[in-house]
Amino acid sequence: MGIIDYLKKKSNYLSDEYVEKHNLRKKYTNLHSLNSQKFVDFNSSYLKKMFKDITSKDSSYVTCIDEYLENNKNYRPGYVSAFLKNSRIHSDCNVEFEILASKISNLFGIPTVYNDEYIDNDLKKWLLSIDCVPDNQTMFSVSDILGHNDGFQYFDHWKKTFQDMFLTNKQNDFNIDYKQFMSDFVKQYLFRRHIVRDVDYDFGNCSIIIDENNNGRLAPNYDMEYSFDIRSEGTMLNYELPYLMENYPNEVQQIKDKFDELIENGYLNKIIHKTVSNSNVRSLVKEVITNAHDNFNMAYEKSKSTIVNEKF
Repeated sequence: MGIIDYLKKKSNYLSDEYVEKHNLRKKYTNLHSLNSQKFVDFNSSYLKKMFKDITSKDSSYVTCIDEYLENNKNYRPGYVSAFLKNSRIHSDCNVEFEILASKISNLFGIPTVYNDEYIDNDLKKWLLSIDCVPDNQTMFSVSDILGHNDGFQYFDHWKKTFQDMFLTNKQNDFNIDYKQFMSDFVKQYLFRRHIVRDVDYDFGNCSIIIDENNNGRLAPNYDMEYSFDIRSEGTMLNYELPYLMENYPNEVQQIKDKFDELIENGYLNKIIHKTVSNSNVRSLVKEVITNAHDNFNMAYEKSKSTIVNEKF
């Protein structure tokens, strides 16, 4: 067996006959990274594991065909809409990072796109990300709605931005259940910023999906290639968590309890080991997650003391 045949056998190799180029831009606006993505229809016969995962009991994966699967779990279209995103030149790990981050988000019960790896005929690695927006709906990033991207921001800025967008100076004509939206956002924010340490979680990588009746909801997690940044410090959580615990106690407790559970039962280590191939990178990711868990628990205990002292 030649090296090419060996690599094809060992990887998720798939011939180009499974992929049909397809333009999905009508469902999206100026979402970041579109220039490095191919929009395709992907042969569903390759996606057997995906269908098993997204139809499992506690799945938090969000796809464009969920409505059909709710009525019939055995539903299988010929093709499924998907993105193919380049493996970045500056990082050999970004595809695995995105796959891992979506798997961990699913474990936390936080809505996420479904990610997998795709190897083309030239043995080029792509991220295969299943489309999360049904055909009759549209996805806007926060930066699309604002007309700008302020880059890396902390929770207080995010909340003020959403208050301005949806309540104070309404900049849109769609309907948002603000209480539900903020509940969903708090969990997404804690996950992206303080658990997987995504240093690229900004207004361009947080979106809103609008249905045919102009009702809006928070889009699932997506574009998480810059997660697991070892340089990202958790000190800001000490500042943010007291406010979050006082105003969103159920959301914070849900995240903490799940984080503790996944650490204690070893699920996070298992999924890291299964997803990340390079042992050095695997160790780095485990270190990031361990530090994030330690920081979360320390900030949680400190915040409880702060809240009690303020009350008395």
